[in-house]
Amino acid sequence: MRTAAALLALLAAPAAAAEVRVYTGAPLALALPVGQERRVEIDGAREVRVGLPAALRGQLDVESAGAHVWFRARRALPPTRLYLASGARLFALEVRADEAAPAGPLRIRAEEPGAETESEAVPAPGYVALARHAVQALYAPGRRAEPAPEIRPRPVADRPVALFRCRAAAPAACGD
Repeated sequence: MRTAAALLALLAAPAAAAEVRVYTGAPLALALPVGQERRVEIDGAREVRVGLPAALRGQLDVESAGAHVWFRARRALPPTRLYLASGARLFALEVRADEAAPAGPLRIRAEEPGAETESEAVPAPGYVALARHAVQALYAPGRRAEPAPEIRPRPVADRPVALFRCRAAAPAACGD
């Protein structure tokens, strides 16, 4: 009877929602509970490598699988910087461990400053849409051009472009 009640209480308890933080380049503070695991997930990562300083070896257990990293502090730790690498991205964490730290999962979402949010993101245009837009921009009157929200102007460097490169084998053809 007690086990059934305990099982019912576990099933009725809400699952711990992951705390979500946005990484903008500044080190994120990560509080770890002593003696308990805390899971960190990197959004969009396939594999995460952990750069563990020599000072934390033997004091902090780290396991990594896919986009998830599990941390377990063996004792209280002062704030120490460590890095998580996922592909070309590098995440700096300021890790500390104490008895009162939360044990819930943490989810890190990478976002560059000034980047578009997911609601503002527009899918990339295909080759057909690009060709149609280029032809209309060149030949059609402005009133006839169809708007293409997925095609936006980008700044171009104002410097000369070499269309033809001279070959050392035929310098006479280059005009020298």
